[in-house]
Amino acid sequence: MSTTTRPRPVILRDAEVCALLADGAAEVRRVVKPQPHECRNGDLTYRDRLIGSAMPERSWAACGPYEEAYEVCPFGAPGAVLWVKEGAYIARPNFGDPIDANIRDHRGRLRVIGYAASMGSEAVRCATDYGVSLIPSPRLPRWASRLTVSVAAVRVERTDGVWEWVGTFRRVDEGSQPRPLIPERSTPRP
Repeated sequence: MSTTTRPRPVILRDAEVCALLADGAAEVRRVVKPQPHECRNGDLTYRDRLIGSAMPERSWAACGPYEEAYEVCPFGAPGAVLWVKEGAYIARPNFGDPIDANIRDHRGRLRVIGYAASMGSEAVRCATDYGVSLIPSPRLPRWASRLTVSVAAVRVERTDGVWEWVGTFRRVDEGSQPRPLIPERSTPRP
């Protein structure tokens, strides 16, 4: 039995995906749900656990049992590997010329895929004119993901009275486009 864990999915917004593609790293913020509760004496509790006593900075990083918070963090602990779910336009199998296909689906069929974060307004208009609709990020299948990231750091910050998870991601795989799954032709097309 293997000790490595399978990559989990993470939904990213277009701006976060663009930052990963441009810099290879991105900082992602998500609201902590449910919010920690502040007791009358100033203690801070999260899911009925004491996570910090009355401290002026109110930072979880300064608290003792902070490591236990990773079990409820949407990003996992530092070092976790995640595959990115983002909005995409995925054409049906055998759509258009096979030479334009840039990925194979889970059944091995050639597909044409365009990612919303990388597409301009003209490309989006063209896709919708041809009847290709946007697949929202929560519904993106694993085979269509183009990015894999690792969690470099996780912290919790309080901004304007709201606690947020702040994760720093680093891109694992090189290249901003899906790996070509179609073998290169040794002879030109007739």
